[in-house]
Amino acid sequence: MNKSIDELLDINKLITEMVEIINNHNLTRYSKAYYLKNVAIQTWTEHYPLKNSKQIKCKFWSADAFKQKFDVNFIGEKERLFHEHVIPKSYLIEEIFLNEEGQPVTFDYIQHYLDEFVFACVVTKSEHDALNEISKSSMPDEFRIVKGGNYLNMWLRYSKADIEVYEIEWVKRQPTIKCVVDYTSSWSSS
Repeated sequence: MNKSIDELLDINKLITEMVEIINNHNLTRYSKAYYLKNVAIQTWTEHYPLKNSKQIKCKFWSADAFKQKFDVNFIGEKERLFHEHVIPKSYLIEEIFLNEEGQPVTFDYIQHYLDEFVFACVVTKSEHDALNEISKSSMPDEFRIVKGGNYLNMWLRYSKADIEVYEIEWVKRQPTIKCVVDYTSSWSSS
């Protein structure tokens, strides 16, 4: 499957391809997971809603990463910046896209989860390490506890790591802080 990035940037083509691959019984689970991790999810977080948004044009930045990158008065040692998936890709793949339900996935199913759960935040190296210490490939248990206050709280790892996050608006490659993400309220990435 030799796809150019421009082909994958057509949302309908990307989702249709995801549905076909996930529902293909001739492909191994490993092949499906490899495609989801390295093509589909990565493409989604780096190019939606804006093309080439791995860092510049990324919708979410930690306060520390933002200050380091854009504050001309920043004093201190600059760290490497990471495009961090808010919900780890492994969790998305195993729990959502390749779950054990046995039912074929649909276009609407994939689109819903891409829109609501698949997005990234730019963080510093030390924040990246703190997030991985909390949970590198999964979400904390309380993410799945329906009666808990953190049920489906996408920012749960960030809250536990005490990382403040800004939602950013971009105008001509110039960022403006729209708001500070509130970890305690119901939230949607769209």
